[in-house]
Amino acid sequence: MSIDENLLAKQREAIKGRAITKKVSPMELQPSSIAHTHPSPILENKKIGCLLMAGGQATRLGIDAPKGVIPVSPLKHKSLLQIIAEKIAAFSKCYKTAVPLAIMTSRDSKGEIIDHFEKNDFFGLKEVSFFAQPSLPLLDMNGELFFDETGEPLQGPDGNGSLFSTCLPAVEQWANIDALSIIQVDNPLIDPFHPAVLSPIFSGHDFVAAAIARADLTEPVGLFVEQDGRTAVVEYSEIDPNKLDCKWANISFFAATPDFAKKAALHKLPLHTAKKNFRGNEVWKAEYFIFDHLPFAENPAVIPIDRSLFFAPIKNKKGKDSIESAQRAMIERDRARLQELGRATEEAVELPQGAYYTNN
Repeated sequence: MSIDENLLAKQREAIKGRAITKKVSPMELQPSSIAHTHPSPILENKKIGCLLMAGGQATRLGIDAPKGVIPVSPLKHKSLLQIIAEKIAAFSKCYKTAVPLAIMTSRDSKGEIIDHFEKNDFFGLKEVSFFAQPSLPLLDMNGELFFDETGEPLQGPDGNGSLFSTCLPAVEQWANIDALSIIQVDNPLIDPFHPAVLSPIFSGHDFVAAAIARADLTEPVGLFVEQDGRTAVVEYSEIDPNKLDCKWANISFFAATPDFAKKAALHKLPLHTAKKNFRGNEVWKAEYFIFDHLPFAENPAVIPIDRSLFFAPIKNKKGKDSIESAQRAMIERDRARLQELGRATEEAVELPQGAYYTNN
């Protein structure tokens, strides 16, 4: 297996240069006045493409499988990929328009994810494509290559920052796209077509990020800031401790123009490094992050959305951000939706995704 020596050198420099980010100002945001309900006049006659970031393995969940194929819905045990596919199908029906979907996998997870779609007849979707993100070597605590039992250097996905450069072949096949919706696979509450997040794309903004209010000052999330006069996100571990009062958190839900996606494919992003546990060993993992495209945007926007309605990530085996906590959030949201429709219940329920793309 060949290793790019230039990238390897950049990884080592990133490890050595780890430092607290300085000179950032917390971003102040105003709630959007745009309703989050469907159908929305903002989205009528608009052609949306969806990019799904699904390259992660469920290592923190203790499951040896891509996170997207894990059954997570509370009663019907649908996978994360099925839930998102059903949202796309429901939106397509509501607005009478087909939504093409391109899924970013890792090299290791691509086969299982494609197999999951093929076994389920692509969940009724007609235009689905797959692309694998590149990999970077894992390094030991001394910054040296980390080898497996066969003597091959171990590698891991290079992060979601490479999305634009790897998705271009798929996006260039899509005709007359007005906006790209970009989401993570691990959040079953997300609405990929949130009108408030997509609407700035139709009024001159080129890259839009959704934000939620931070739960508390200890929540380990990326934070929206102003840095050197530009909109940016900093990781909580990289920010000046005196600035930890930043309120607005990044959830990796974005919208972009197709033109911005093409330009972003050429952006030179910084590497971020973090210590990870791999097979009982501490290693350095380097990644590019999609939020680092924000400072390149000519006219970015950051839009707050309701945390309780749209954010229930699955990251941990137990407790906060677990499958169980996400299932509780799904049940509560479905109960609230039934109440909106005049059919309140105290029982555990699981509504079809179409229930959120209709007035009835």
